[in-house]
Amino acid sequence: MAEKQSLFTADSSTGKELFRWWEDLRDDRASRAVLKRCSTPLEVVMTASYQRLYQRLVLVGLQRVNPDRDTDHLPAAIGLLAHVRTNTTTSLPTLFSNSDPLPLHPLRFRSLLESSDVADLYTGLRRALPLIDHVAPVLDLAHDVYYWGDGVKRRWVYDYHWPSKAA
Repeated sequence: MAEKQSLFTADSSTGKELFRWWEDLRDDRASRAVLKRCSTPLEVVMTASYQRLYQRLVLVGLQRVNPDRDTDHLPAAIGLLAHVRTNTTTSLPTLFSNSDPLPLHPLRFRSLLESSDVADLYTGLRRALPLIDHVAPVLDLAHDVYYWGDGVKRRWVYDYHWPSKAA
């Protein structure tokens, strides 16, 4: 089953706005620090930086189609992006498995995949990003957290175990 069209592609207005915000966040050390200290997606929602970005995303076309995704998954994605220092085109699961020793042990990776609650995923990824030097594909990370479910999990399994096949 194909995944739905993502809000966070390089060609979409919401993707462009999100990426622009992430680039600007590098110079906004105070906002980055506040977001990095958030231990839950709810804490992210309560930050001024998130609220400003949310307003910008609504202005460029974000529609409240799925309230659960907007209230839980979007803040988790935004909070995690504050931990990303360098953008890449390599998938996150590939980064977790693409060196020796493995940055993310298979059992820990499996634990990430078993996250059914976005708050657990948020915590797991906050702990995992330092293991890959805070390098991640910005828009793909936003997409995967926002659309977290069986389709994303399946793709992550293949990218983790077959990194040479992943882009």
